[in-house]
Amino acid sequence: MEYEKQTNQESSLKEFFFRKLAPVGGLLLSANFSNKTKYNAWLSQAFHIVKHSTPLLALCCSRAGQNRDFHNRCIDHLAEEKGHDKLILNDLKNSSLS
Repeated sequence: MEYEKQTNQESSLKEFFFRKLAPVGGLLLSANFSNKTKYNAWLSQAFHIVKHSTPLLALCCSRAGQNRDFHNRCIDHLAEEKGHDKLILNDLKNSSLS
């Protein structure tokens, strides 16, 4: 019973995020990043999201409890996100030099 409740909550959360984030993906695909000002503005905002995502994922890992699949997914995602904040900062730095 508890597992079913947790699974339903996870499914609802996934559906919510996909509904809310799908438009963002479309905007990114159509964005004009050849405009340096717009690209730097986007990078600035993306930095704050990325900067907070790894600590949030680490917190999720610590709270995963007995849900090994969720814990492992968080660990994998942490590995994928590592260093993205530095990539953004480097892009911002290099963009302002050119």
